Amino acid sequence: MKRLSFVLMVAAVMVAGNAFAAPITWDAPVLITDTTGGSEVINSGSDLVEAYNTGSGPATTINGVPFAVDAAGIGFDADSLASLDGADMGIYNDLLDCHDYKGDGSGAVFSLAGLDAGTEYLLQIFIADKRTAASINERILFFGDNDGDTSNNYTSPYTVGEVYSIVGTFTADAATQDVLVDIQNIEGWGHLNGYQLRTVPEPATMLLLGLGGLSLIRRKR
Repeated sequence: MKRLSFVLMVAAVMVAGNAFAAPITWDAPVLITDTTGGSEVINSGSDLVEAYNTGSGPATTINGVPFAVDAAGIGFDADSLASLDGADMGIYNDLLDCHDYKGDGSGAVFSLAGLDAGTEYLLQIFIADKRTAASINERILFFGDNDGDTSNNYTSPYTVGEVYSIVGTFTADAATQDVLVDIQNIEGWGHLNGYQLRTVPEPATMLLLGLGGLSLIRRKR
């Protein structure tokens, strides 16, 4: 699996007019509950580009998706913090046990590099924090595309005990795509535990694949 390098761009919470910020459309967060099969991890309908465990955890495979060790980190901070606080998330334990974070209370931007302009991508982010401190329970974590337009940000409530998968899709308009990570309401540490990046086949390609499958079925009859 060839890595598309993460380039940290430590920034104030939004940098308007960034050239590497195509609009990202965010789906509603999915609460992770399948701790045996890991079915929340997307493994079909698109081609895997890369998948990384961004904390200090080991390589792990969930639902057929191999998450490699992110030895360099995404560049937020050198340290990783424990996320699960002893909670058992089964097959997700290695992915969710630690997170990489931005530790100075400001927002941070990481950039996906090596993209093909005009190609549609799917970014799946995994976030967890089961620590019980009151300040964590009050946090509202959000992800955005760093283009300065808040309508393109997805804001999700971040309450204690919640473990999320959040999916965003975008069509690359350059070789690099910014992703903003921040805490909205109080001083805190924007973080993530892992991610995967996939290309999304064009509708015409999917149609051809479907027709090919029908052809094989007919030949077998």
